[in-house]
Amino acid sequence: MQPLEILQEARNAKLYLLEAEERLQEAESIAEGTRAARYDNTSGRSSTRYYSSSLNALDAAIDNYRLAFSRFINAELQAWLLIDKLPDGQQGKLILFARYCCCRKWADIERRYNISTCTSHRIHRASLQELAKLQQEAAS
Repeated sequence: MQPLEILQEARNAKLYLLEAEERLQEAESIAEGTRAARYDNTSGRSSTRYYSSSLNALDAAIDNYRLAFSRFINAELQAWLLIDKLPDGQQGKLILFARYCCCRKWADIERRYNISTCTSHRIHRASLQELAKLQQEAAS
């Protein structure tokens, strides 16, 4: 796998984890609401059936979150190990970490490190090229 693919997978995994967390919170909220309605209205089976379907949805959301978390941990570890191969003190290390592990936008990175758009992309490109070179050397 190329360095950019590894880093992009880490970014995608983090974004997917954040989405899974939102879906889990929604499912928890729905299950809590139906549980409260069930205790208020114990007059029929429909409320019990709806409650049970909301619990099933909650279970599915929990399973989805666990899978997303596992994917995130694996991808994040690979990205960190890759970024750590760059020499200490390089600004590229910080930019790659901010972009792919913290999911920062380019504008946020440029503002945080007080660099221009052109400079941020140049450092990013040079860091990826250096990582590809290090990976190629390790393979041979």
